[in-house]
Amino acid sequence: GQSGNRTAKEIIFLAHSMGNLVVRSAMVIDTRYSDHAVNVPLILSIAAPSNGASAAEFADLWSKNPQYSEMARIRSNAFLQLLNGVWKHNPPIDTEIACAYEQNFMPGTRIKVVTEQSATAVCTRRPPLGIRGDHSSIVKPATEQDPIHRWVTEQIQAPRKTSVAKAPERWQQRAVVVGGKDFLESNVLAAVMAFAINP
Repeated sequence: GQSGNRTAKEIIFLAHSMGNLVVRSAMVIDTRYSDHAVNVPLILSIAAPSNGASAAEFADLWSKNPQYSEMARIRSNAFLQLLNGVWKHNPPIDTEIACAYEQNFMPGTRIKVVTEQSATAVCTRRPPLGIRGDHSSIVKPATEQDPIHRWVTEQIQAPRKTSVAKAPERWQQRAVVVGGKDFLESNVLAAVMAFAINP
């Protein structure tokens, strides 16, 4: 991972929905993860369709979001079957996955985009956390006391079971590196976050 001119030696991914699939795919493909050049001790996976999304086949009826059409059930999705098979039998590194899942239906429907079973299919940290929110609101905490905010904090601070993970030196120096995607909105959000942490 790159942050400015620095290369991160450890990355914790916080991934919502299809972000989990993107992260795990990259880790399977990118040799920096398999040879431990970059250490990923933990993935925080929130409402990820690891076995496909139950609502994907209804997406065209109630949403214009093209991502839903990509989240077909795993029984008809060879990519998800392959990814989960590779990940479970030959993970690129000793990475834990902690999972949270949505408990509420999408507004105006009786549909959960991702079921508990799909959202927790690849979890290694137990127990997973059910959040009273729908697929979208689950990642929009109103305060630091919101269950998803507290869960993320607790999972990052929890003792690690991985053999390769260790507390990075910057933690002792209370240093925080903020990263993001390289486009305008993400850069602004990263700058705001950095300012909020260290005004």
